Amino acid sequence: MYRLAFHLQKKSAIKEAARYYNQFAVAFPTNALAPRALFSAGYCLDQGGHEADAVKTWAMLIDEYPDDMRVEEAMYRKGLVEVRLERGNDVLATFDSLLDRFPDSRFAADARFWRGIQLFKDGRTADAETELRLALDSEPRADLDREARFHLGLVQRKLGKLDDSVSLLQPLLDSALSTKFTPALLQWMAEYQYENERYVEAQAASEALVASETNSARLHVGWALVGRSRLAQGNHATAATAFEAALEQESEGALSAESSLRLGNIRLKQGANAEAKTFFEQAASTASSRDMLGIRAHAYMGLARSSKALGEAEAAARYFMSVAILYDDETLVPESLYEAATLFGELGKSEERAKTAEELISRYPDSKWAQRELQNRKALNTASPE
Repeated sequence: MYRLAFHLQKKSAIKEAARYYNQFAVAFPTNALAPRALFSAGYCLDQGGHEADAVKTWAMLIDEYPDDMRVEEAMYRKGLVEVRLERGNDVLATFDSLLDRFPDSRFAADARFWRGIQLFKDGRTADAETELRLALDSEPRADLDREARFHLGLVQRKLGKLDDSVSLLQPLLDSALSTKFTPALLQWMAEYQYENERYVEAQAASEALVASETNSARLHVGWALVGRSRLAQGNHATAATAFEAALEQESEGALSAESSLRLGNIRLKQGANAEAKTFFEQAASTASSRDMLGIRAHAYMGLARSSKALGEAEAAARYFMSVAILYDDETLVPESLYEAATLFGELGKSEERAKTAEELISRYPDSKWAQRELQNRKALNTASPE
């Protein structure tokens, strides 16, 4: 009977093999082959998709033949099937029992890993962190090591240990686990690394986001973040390419306005003033809501600078004044007031010039622009004829 079951298993008649293995174990429970038959029956049932029956069969082996050499692996396989069946409490109990009975088990790392995964699902995040660390300490095989690091990174992010999280996740972007990174996770990594001035890492995460996406809105976000990280590294040409790709996607909002603004600044530095002005106009138009006031102010500053470079003095003066009205920034506004006053003077609008200069001196008396205005006045008075 045992050899018939074994022959059927070799011929891939899995269901029949399992039936004969079980019949053998029931008919001859004291035979030395009985525990082996139960183990094989469980294996065949699992392979045949009868997972619940496989669990019952392995449980019988574990309970009735506790000293058999196959109990350790039966407990491990039983736990894996319970993972697939989403029997959370049974998963924890099975792997806990495995670790208790076989503390030096060759399946210890796997058992710790799956316990960690289940604890995380159950909301026991701190316990999950402990188990996943123990899994890594057990010197797991390479694929399990990567899996444990990935999930430990997710756990640590949940716990607010953000630096620890990205330090684990970042190296895995180029591994076989790259497909496990969700768009939301990649976006968080890109933004977090950028905020912490790790621009190379931010670029890698944002480029992974672009590579993993077909959705237009997500591509918009990904390309904008790619451009941002490239620009921070001084790569203006490749940053411009990324920002252009972001604007090709159908999306509006802060990143769209930011992409237009940064493209305007790049083109302005390159001397393409008319093109720069177009991008600044797009940024100002897109940044229409109150929460994008800062972007709008910088867009108007860009419009003022590009208009001035194009020789459009009156438009430039108007845009410089718009910055002073929109924003209260100790870096941006003093410059805009100084430039507006200078342009009003060149346009022969002495009253507007005097009023703007006084506003500069009264609002930002310690700024370099106020000091420059005072120095200009002094030089003008010195040079005046008697």
